[in-house]
Amino acid sequence: MGDDVKLDVIVANPEAAKRCVRFVERDLNRCFELAELDHPRDEERHKLETKRSVELNEMLGPKRDIPASIAKWRKENPEAADYLIDMHGTTANMGVCLIALEGDALTLRIAHRVRRQLETKPDMPRFNLLIDGCKRDIYNNIDSLPPSALCVEVGPQPHGTLNNLSLMQGTHLAVLEALKEIKDFNSRNNAEKVRTEFPENEVLIDGFSLTKPVYFPKSSPEADYLSAALHPSLVGADFTKELKKGDPLFVDFITGATVGTYEDEDPVYACFIGEAAYFTSGIAMWLCKKAKFPVFG
Repeated sequence: MGDDVKLDVIVANPEAAKRCVRFVERDLNRCFELAELDHPRDEERHKLETKRSVELNEMLGPKRDIPASIAKWRKENPEAADYLIDMHGTTANMGVCLIALEGDALTLRIAHRVRRQLETKPDMPRFNLLIDGCKRDIYNNIDSLPPSALCVEVGPQPHGTLNNLSLMQGTHLAVLEALKEIKDFNSRNNAEKVRTEFPENEVLIDGFSLTKPVYFPKSSPEADYLSAALHPSLVGADFTKELKKGDPLFVDFITGATVGTYEDEDPVYACFIGEAAYFTSGIAMWLCKKAKFPVFG
C-alpha cells in the first residue's frame, strides 16, 4: 500500500473454513485472553481452536500488556502486527457494525470515516458502532492481539451463505476505508490534513456501549436445553428497539406465555439478538446503551 503499510491476509480458522462452519470445537474468538494464551486450561489445551490461537499469537503478537508508549511497544516487538482488522459474519441483524475496544483512538477515526462513506450510498446497510469497555488483557477476541484493532461484524448473514450482496459490499467498503485511514495516519505528507480534518480537532460519533448479556430461560438451572424463544418483537431489532422496563423478552415453548421481561429502570437497546454462535453459551442477546464517543483529529 505504500507509506510503510505492510498488509497480510490470514484465514484465522482454516479448518473451520474448509468445513464451512464457524468453529470446530470452540469459538476461536473466545481463545485470546492473555492468561489463557500463556497457560491454556487443561480441558481446552488440546482443542483445535486453542492450538490455533497460540499459533496466531506467535504470528501476529505476542499479546502483551501495552505500555503507555506505543512507540516503545513497537520497538520491543518489531515483527508484531500494529493493527488488525477482523472480518466477521453474524446471523444477527447487525448491519455493518464496527466494534472497538474503549479508548482506541485510531479505530474511532476509522469508524467515523466508514460511517460518512456508507451514508453517501443509499443501497448500503445501516452503520452501527459498538464500543466494548472490556479490559484488553481479558478481552478474548483476536483483535486484542495488537495495540489497536477493528472488528467488522456484518449481518444477518448465516454461515456459509451469501444472501445479501450489500453486506458484502459494506464489508468491502469498511475494510478499504480502514486501510486508507491507516495509510493517511502513517503518511507524513498528509500529517497536517490528518490533524486538522475535524472542526476544533474533535467530533462526536454516535454509537453504543456494550453492557451485559441476557441468557435464554431454562426449565431448571441444571437443564441443558432451553425452555423459551426470543419474543417476536425482538427478532431482527438489533440497535433499533429501545427496551424499557416491563418489555417482554421471551415466549415459553409450551404455554406460549411471556416469560422474562426487562426489569431495569434505564432504557437500553439489544444487539447480537439470536446470534447462532452464542447458543452454546446460552446467550440470547447483549444489551447496550446509546452513547457518543469523541473522535480526535
